[in-house]
Amino acid sequence: RRTALKQIGAAVAVGAIAGGSQAAEQKPAKQPMGFCLNTGTIRGQKLGIVKEVEIAAKAGYKAIEPWIGSIRSYQAKGGSLRDPRKRISDLGLAAPSAIGFASWISDDDAKRAKGLKDLAGDMELVKQIGGTGIAAAPAGVGRTPIKDLWAIAKRYRAALDLGDKTGVPPLLEIWGPSNTLSRIGQALFVAAESGHPKASVLLDVYHIYKGGSDFSGLKFLGPDAM
Repeated sequence: RRTALKQIGAAVAVGAIAGGSQAAEQKPAKQPMGFCLNTGTIRGQKLGIVKEVEIAAKAGYKAIEPWIGSIRSYQAKGGSLRDPRKRISDLGLAAPSAIGFASWISDDDAKRAKGLKDLAGDMELVKQIGGTGIAAAPAGVGRTPIKDLWAIAKRYRAALDLGDKTGVPPLLEIWGPSNTLSRIGQALFVAAESGHPKASVLLDVYHIYKGGSDFSGLKFLGPDAM
């Protein structure tokens, strides 16, 4: 992992500094990029979104990536989303992404239609807590891989159009263990061929490695694409 980080350091730093995202604005002055806590790493403790926000700030992070499930759980228990929004703001954090599992990519028309509806709802939740983006991962594909990248590009475009309406753009995420959209090259193709100016990719170090891509592939990405 140290070797991988050395290889991608320059590319990621450029993306974080020049990308113009809320996370970049929260970048510590003496660091080349900002760091965002994926709250999936502490999901097992079942702390709730407000406590997760507080832990992220206490640990020194400048941004947080909450799970949609945590937001919905807080709301289902009667909580107002104004509270986590205020907490995020008061602690000087950004929420540049959130993790959901809407099946926007599915080959099944009915499942995909429901997935886009779910994605729109997730975007609204993210917006209510002050978030500015949401991960669009290859969720709900099943055992049969989707091999038609042109079709995926068209579906990602539909997700991006939803982002235009909600103000929360979807970030195309690769999943290393997935049988669909697991490599950098696939994500680059889909993002480019979506034909949307806000298309971007979300590339986790673990998922790049797990999917078998070489980190040198990041040189094809400019700062506005990450």
